[in-house]
Amino acid sequence: MAIEERWFVLYNWNQQQWRKLKMLTRLWREFEEDSGLLAGWLIKGEQTFKKMEQSPTEETSQLAAQLKELTVRKHTFEIFISFLNLWFGMLDNVCCFPES
Repeated sequence: MAIEERWFVLYNWNQQQWRKLKMLTRLWREFEEDSGLLAGWLIKGEQTFKKMEQSPTEETSQLAAQLKELTVRKHTFEIFISFLNLWFGMLDNVCCFPES
């Protein structure tokens, strides 16, 4: 391979890595923003669960409200997990991590 061809290959590789780095930077910023939302959501959920634990009840209406709160939190958590799986999939595509 001639030196010009090697420089051309190196230049193209460098451009490709630069595009990946820009994409990775954007993804990382988005992840940081979303992880802050997740942290706040987890803290609020922990506070809610502590309140439930500290004030046990046998009233049907309160038990129903607590069950509804738990169901909503479970569903929201599943959405966050789906988001994380999607985010890690995008990260794998950008970084081209090999399967281990």
